Amino acid sequence: MTGAIRQTWAEKRQVDRTILAVVLLLIGVGTVMVYSASSSVATARYGDSAWYLKRHLVRVAIGLTLMFILARARYVRVAQLGRPLMGISLAALVLVLLPGLGAVAAKGAQRWLSIGPFTFQPSDLARFALLLWLADMLAARRDILDRFTEGLVPVLVPVGAAVGLIFLEPDYSTALVLAIICFGMVYLAGARVMHLGGLLLSAIPVAYAALMGSEYRRSRILAFLDGGTDLQGANYQVWQSLIGLGSGGILGQGLGGSAQKLRFLPEPYNDFIFSIIGEELGFVGAITILFLFFVLVMRGFKVARAATDPVGTLLAAGVTLTIGLYALVNVGVVTSTLPATGLVLPFISYGGSSLLFTLAGVGLLLSVSRDVDLEQADRGGGAP
Repeated sequence: MTGAIRQTWAEKRQVDRTILAVVLLLIGVGTVMVYSASSSVATARYGDSAWYLKRHLVRVAIGLTLMFILARARYVRVAQLGRPLMGISLAALVLVLLPGLGAVAAKGAQRWLSIGPFTFQPSDLARFALLLWLADMLAARRDILDRFTEGLVPVLVPVGAAVGLIFLEPDYSTALVLAIICFGMVYLAGARVMHLGGLLLSAIPVAYAALMGSEYRRSRILAFLDGGTDLQGANYQVWQSLIGLGSGGILGQGLGGSAQKLRFLPEPYNDFIFSIIGEELGFVGAITILFLFFVLVMRGFKVARAATDPVGTLLAAGVTLTIGLYALVNVGVVTSTLPATGLVLPFISYGGSSLLFTLAGVGLLLSVSRDVDLEQADRGGGAP
């Protein structure tokens, strides 16, 4: 009897192998594609074809270490770190807006902080902190979330502060996606649909004014709506991306065979790396990547549904929603089905703080998966 109990306990301590395998596979493919997409640029800029690859590998190693550490941790305790991390991330988001205090400006925006030889985006830290803080906060307040002033407003104020500061960098796409993620977590926690619907309707004119009030953002929207015009201006990157995807055909030009990465497509190892995948690995390679993301998202939501407590449900759902939305928006931009943004493709794009915190999030998802019975989820079980 004791042996059976120990065996059952040991089985429940195993992380979900499907999620782990898919993430490791995406990381492996991403590492290969980062080298393929960046080698010519790295040679021209630094005289070292592996310049970007070496830095990417360091970040992959750090991110995987974080993932495995958090996968073995108790996610409920990790979620309790959300409050101090929220304070740190809000402070970092303020610092990034203040010149002379470590903020790094690039491409007309101040989105990075410099700490010695390292730079990172505070918005990535804020995204991770919000996942922790919301899971802990919403689980504790789920009995009063149906009360707007007492239950919902105290949750929304810090979220609004973080989203607003990210918008001011300016980083409209990250702010919008982060708002959607938080909105989804609040909905799953049990907030009243009427309250959320009212907030959504009131946010539409604000979002429209913010979008059309900037010449840069307005030009991107108009360029997207115009489609095939301004191919040397606002639509240049997307047009070059479509050329790459189209030239890949069914089986692609072969690994390393991309022509678009030869200074036609700017930073092909980052936001538009999916185009290089389509060009070199063809439709088969591109659809395989999409299938892997589909499996990961479906499995993540399955873990969320099977979680044994509200914190686990909200953490798993928040991490999964984040990965799914980032992948959806990135692929949508690359295929010209969404307006151009600066969101990376999770696990695939050249690594930075986004990769580190995404892998940290996967660690939490794996931690939740250790305590769930996925067969029960198929029968309709879940968090109480």
